[in-house]
Amino acid sequence: MERLSGKDRDIFEKIASLPDRFKEAMDDDFNTPRAVGYIFDTVRLINGYMSEEKFSVSAEACLILDKAGRVIAEVGGVLGLFLDDPDDYFMQDRNREAAKQGLDVHEIDRLIEERRAARLAKDWKRADEIRNLLAEKKIILKDTPAGTSWKIE
Repeated sequence: MERLSGKDRDIFEKIASLPDRFKEAMDDDFNTPRAVGYIFDTVRLINGYMSEEKFSVSAEACLILDKAGRVIAEVGGVLGLFLDDPDDYFMQDRNREAAKQGLDVHEIDRLIEERRAARLAKDWKRADEIRNLLAEKKIILKDTPAGTSWKIE
């Protein structure tokens, strides 16, 4: 923390104070609304810090963000928050929604793989047919350089 100054130091200190504020709220007759409010205040502080026009990934920013991640995970863990990997959580949520709608996740993945192969073979007609078939089932495809992901509309 010695290398932080000015606004960076203020933000770091606010983040570092979260465990004490959280404990104070919990010691006050288990005041979870206030405790969770402190977590969200800290998240808003970090989001504001990162959205500033002059924000850059510097050694100072990494120090602040690392501290924020550790502190939020620590206090959130007390309430069972932030225990799951976000990607895993959203995939499980998507799969639950697919099951509710009677959709087979493995079939969707198979069709997406078939579409990928059609695109590689420049069989645009088949690739479009697969996209349309999935769209009829309210499945939205998102193509990125890393591959194709999907979600339910």
